[in-house]
Amino acid sequence: MPESILHVYAQDFPRDMSTVVGTPQALRALGAAINQALKQGEAHTVEVEDTAGDGYVVRVCCRRPHRSEPPPGRHREKPGKAESDPLPNSFWERLGTR
Repeated sequence: MPESILHVYAQDFPRDMSTVVGTPQALRALGAAINQALKQGEAHTVEVEDTAGDGYVVRVCCRRPHRSEPPPGRHREKPGKAESDPLPNSFWERLGTR
């Protein structure tokens, strides 16, 4: 049985829970990719496999603050969109405005 098995289950709908299930080796590889993405903005894991034995690479991207969001450590006088919506200009928001 492969030692580096990772399954990433995306959300079915907005605000649903996402799930990541994996062996310790695969989760460590994912953790290393997350740490690298925090430093460099983007990273890829080493190849991991699903339980069928199909290999793939996980891409991890660090979302930078939107230009309408205040820099870290600064607070706005009035609560604005960035405080109420964790992903301003999200796909679902844009879809509703067109």
